[in-house]
Amino acid sequence: MKSTKKTFITGLSYTFFANIFSTFVSSLFILIIPKLIGVAEYGYWQLFVFYSGYIAYMSLGITDGIYLRYGGLEYEDLPRKKLIAQYWSLAAFEVLVSVGAYLAIYPRITDADRAFILLFVCMVALLTVPKSLLTFCMQATNRIKDNAVTIIIEKAVYFLIVLGMLLFRFYSFKWMIVADILGRVASNLFAAFRMKEIVIGEMADWRTTIKELFINMRIGSKLMVANLSGILIIGIIRFGVERNWGIKTFGQVSLTLSLSNMMMLLVNAVGVIMFPMLRRMNKDKLALTYQTIREVLMAALFACLWGYFPIVFILGRWLPHYAASFDYMILLFPMIVFESKMVLLINSFLKTLRFERAMLLINLAVLALSAGMTFLTAYCLKNLQLSILNITLMVALKAIISEYFLGKQLGMNMGKGILMDSIIAASFILICWRLPFSLAAIAYLAVYILYIVLKYSKLKTALAYMLKS
Repeated sequence: MKSTKKTFITGLSYTFFANIFSTFVSSLFILIIPKLIGVAEYGYWQLFVFYSGYIAYMSLGITDGIYLRYGGLEYEDLPRKKLIAQYWSLAAFEVLVSVGAYLAIYPRITDADRAFILLFVCMVALLTVPKSLLTFCMQATNRIKDNAVTIIIEKAVYFLIVLGMLLFRFYSFKWMIVADILGRVASNLFAAFRMKEIVIGEMADWRTTIKELFINMRIGSKLMVANLSGILIIGIIRFGVERNWGIKTFGQVSLTLSLSNMMMLLVNAVGVIMFPMLRRMNKDKLALTYQTIREVLMAALFACLWGYFPIVFILGRWLPHYAASFDYMILLFPMIVFESKMVLLINSFLKTLRFERAMLLINLAVLALSAGMTFLTAYCLKNLQLSILNITLMVALKAIISEYFLGKQLGMNMGKGILMDSIIAASFILICWRLPFSLAAIAYLAVYILYIVLKYSKLKTALAYMLKS
């Protein structure tokens, strides 16, 4: 257990630094970019980010299958010939798909800005999917330092180019997209160099390669579709907002989501190293480990919700044109609690126990409900606030169902914990929506203190266990 703890802390330190840097870059650009490029331009930039977020799922589940099959192995034990062949097979596949998609979609686009976005989204595909095989192998074999440096290089190059853009007053979302692409190129080169043993060398024969591709696709496709449907739960609502209320409103909602995601970065960083650690852990300890981490995590996440107040106080004065975004943030901010718990805890344990099929079915069910609610609130009722609230409700519902299922598998009764989480999150929304800003800050702080008092003994026990382990 001591070596596991040491490995966890070492991996966490590298990942923490990488995500601190990513958070710094994101924070700086959230503060500066919307101020300089205008609401519409920021909306186009967020549209590029929105579409680019789905590119990783063009791997057909192959990279996910590799991650699940080899998670917990040492790097030296990886089947290198097989992985080299799959790396280059994925690269060739992405070239064909990207070129085909561009030629098929471009003639139908009349907006020059959207055509520009399409071109660079196709370029993102060429850079993202092959690299994901390398980074998944890093994570699966606990090469967390290399994975962290890959993240840092991408963000550093992006940061320096955008900084130069701002210094020379090139205030355009197009320059930001170019900077993003160059950052991805740099991180690809570093990842290929650090993982050169599975990029350059003798490949497996074509029969073995095809067999391995289908095995990894079969194993990973459930996880890939589960993850894709998971982000589509939010994505389909954002699409409905963009279609019904335009690019400016889409940009304002996206700013709020960016702020929420920024708050989740550091918490979710732990999820990268959680899976290989859990794969090496005795199954009998999983339930106790889950309950221990959950107690500490939820106390930290509910504390993060109070960050809404200083964020709104500062940004409300800095970005007055985005005033509507801060009203949306009341409805969206509790998403931090449920999404972070989902990514860090629930998904890690479900993948360890190989419940990809359950993850898929839960996500598909919530996705279907999300589509129905989007149609109702965006297209029938045309109510923007309800459409935005749907994001938090769907994320919360997915986490509740998934945690209830996981609790059954581990022999845990999660009912009281889930109810408590839901009450605190709902209290935050009601307090911030109904009370004046200053009074709301005091009221939520009182709710949080009450929560800590009620949870004090369990928190004390959990912290003692974590420190002793």
